[in-house]
Amino acid sequence: MNLSMFIKQVDAMTEELDHQQLKLFLHETARILPECDRIGFIKRLEAFIYEEMSESSLIVADKNFEREFKEINQIITKINEGEFVLNAMLNEEYHDCYNNDIDEFYYEDLDKVLDMLEDICRFIHKCVDQEKYNEGAKVGESLVKIKVQAIGDYGDNELSILELTSEKLISVDYRKAVLEILYCAYHAYPMEDIPEVIFNILSNSGLSDFKLENLFQYGSAELNGVNEFLNLLIHHLGSITGRLAEVLIKEAISLKNDPVGSIDLAKAYAGTHPGIFLQLLIEGQDQSLEQLLDLGMNALHLIDSKYLIRNEVALMTAEYASILGKNNVAENCYVEAFRSKSSATDYLRALLHSEDLEKTRENLRRIFKGISVNDNLYMHELHRNSELVENKVTINTISMLEFFDGDFEQVLERRMNMKAALGWSGTFMKQGIALFTLLLFRGEQLQYGGRSMLELVKSYLDFSSRRYEAGIHNKTGKSDNELLMQCILNWKETVSIDDVYAEKVISKLEKIMEKRVTDIMEANRRNYYGECAAFIAALGEVKESRGKHNEKQRYMNLFRKEYSRRRAFKAELERYGYRG
Repeated sequence: MNLSMFIKQVDAMTEELDHQQLKLFLHETARILPECDRIGFIKRLEAFIYEEMSESSLIVADKNFEREFKEINQIITKINEGEFVLNAMLNEEYHDCYNNDIDEFYYEDLDKVLDMLEDICRFIHKCVDQEKYNEGAKVGESLVKIKVQAIGDYGDNELSILELTSEKLISVDYRKAVLEILYCAYHAYPMEDIPEVIFNILSNSGLSDFKLENLFQYGSAELNGVNEFLNLLIHHLGSITGRLAEVLIKEAISLKNDPVGSIDLAKAYAGTHPGIFLQLLIEGQDQSLEQLLDLGMNALHLIDSKYLIRNEVALMTAEYASILGKNNVAENCYVEAFRSKSSATDYLRALLHSEDLEKTRENLRRIFKGISVNDNLYMHELHRNSELVENKVTINTISMLEFFDGDFEQVLERRMNMKAALGWSGTFMKQGIALFTLLLFRGEQLQYGGRSMLELVKSYLDFSSRRYEAGIHNKTGKSDNELLMQCILNWKETVSIDDVYAEKVISKLEKIMEKRVTDIMEANRRNYYGECAAFIAALGEVKESRGKHNEKQRYMNLFRKEYSRRRAFKAELERYGYRG
């Protein structure tokens, strides 16, 4: 429950209480209050008794304030111009291979610039106490933009106030300082300018997780014009992208506590802030399931399909459809989820929860065939914390999708065509071997090698029960491995592979493994012995499951005899079921 909802509900409930009931409630609140909160509680009670909350006349004038304000501005100017600096000294105890808890540099403060910055923060606090909001805002806006120069023999750099406090070079509660700057700014500027000023202060401060609630709860009295401010802030942020804008606009909409207006805002800003739709779907805001389903369908229509966040919206919508028994709608949502995040997990969900397999497979194929491959920036963009990260796939993801689409020849001949048996990192060789062994294995109970292949596939797919069952109302309760195995078994029923082609695949896998093991041994890569043993065991289990009696032991024994002097290799073979 956010602040506005909380205050609204409290106000409504206190209206129903008489004087004696309010007195009893206050007594009970005081009785259970933690010790650390008691002094603050007494001070606020005293403030109400003596009406200090609105008595600005009690503020004592500081005749030195104007002089101090002028000196503070001069200090800020000199820091910005590089007149006051830090001296960066190389820490001789630092080594980049160990002792990582020791800083590479330490700083000498000959100009006392760190003391000056602490004085500036104290001055801002004084501005709040004395209601000198214009001065506090001016100094605070300059403070969050300051970059202190650190000069050293190994190069110069600049440190922000956030970095200085994070490194504990100055003893300042930085979050509180920023909060006080925002508080001053809220009082100092005309309402139409406050949203831009607030956003700029937070942007320059480096605090991307600031809560507007903290600002509204600060001070001795409620801020004026909060609802107008929220409307203006939402309008200001509507065209701004980036993590900070995303966080603030969603909190502002939530604080307004206006379900109908929130939907209109989500529609208006779907292009720049698609996360608003997701927030509304998650929070519900007293909407019926039918209304939430309608909201989700609108969101899927308005949010560009290239954004990853649309995948989450599609899955939330699918869950509401599933609860309502509208399975055909849920199926369409699974396809849309794949369109916006074209992973193998999303492919399997969409395919295996479809009534018309061939039609769905064709739709999914059309989607992934039209996606551009990006191996260079994909991981970097995937880990950006933004609602506008786009759906991009690597060549290995395309290879997995081709495999699950049943295009085995493409995968075998073009995706697993590495001539070298070493240097497989980043290729599809290991994924391909693991997937083909699971495909060709006949049976439901995997053995040592097969279980290892399942673990590899789970890792390559980034598969989890939680992720796969997102958007599915009736959860299976199965573990990650159990559910993945069930998915693979169900998927195998949707594809066909005849015995002749299966033998061709097995033959190619055998050749790949022979060369792989030979090169691993010649290069003395002992850390790959376990991996080789797992592949050998899995391939032997495949052949045995297809009718060749005792083939696993025979196949493993071939490698054991070839490398009889490699005791570590023998130990790995035994770990995967070799009996000698």
